[in-house]
Amino acid sequence: IYGSVRFYERAEIKILVSYLKTLINTQDDQAFLKIVNTPRRGFGDSAVEKLKVIAQEKNESLIHIATELVYGAFPESYFRSMSGLKELIQNFQEWKRLLSDDEKPSFIVQTLISDIRFEEYIRNNYPEDFDDRLLNVLEFKNAVIEFENNYKNLLENDTETDAQCELSSKDILSKFIEQAMLIVEPTVKNLKEGEGNAITLMTIHSAKG
Repeated sequence: IYGSVRFYERAEIKILVSYLKTLINTQDDQAFLKIVNTPRRGFGDSAVEKLKVIAQEKNESLIHIATELVYGAFPESYFRSMSGLKELIQNFQEWKRLLSDDEKPSFIVQTLISDIRFEEYIRNNYPEDFDDRLLNVLEFKNAVIEFENNYKNLLENDTETDAQCELSSKDILSKFIEQAMLIVEPTVKNLKEGEGNAITLMTIHSAKG
């Protein structure tokens, strides 16, 4: 879509995707860096830099070091503000429990959005287009529901599929994120190179002048 931000490139959607990436793969430091202080938790740039140094020294993931930090592995004076980070880590442990219990991916996503008070974050940071961004979040939740239902139907209708092969919630979320990334990256690249099997759309509003 010419002149428009693609769905998975929108700020609020990229944040949610980063949360899910971190949940699925705790080694994904880049995803963790995007969400550690979003929404704001009083854990600023200098604290993040300290976290990165410790993680590099110990050859551990950032979220692993953050977990050790909130449970007293380092002197409290080393980091000034801990309450926000502690809440994040406790939330992650609950989301991981839901994931290991094979709760529906859509339920996990809804719980995550509620726990981080994402609607409040959008309202405070994007008041001018709050409604549109909130609708994007709703559409994201619907996309997860549709994806999990499609997989469920696929397994139920596949007579050759062993019942034991049913995908876990983690598998479904992983495949959902994988599909989302496939939508973003190759499509943009291929269209720029003139190789995409697609057409380009533009609104009259964008075309004026």
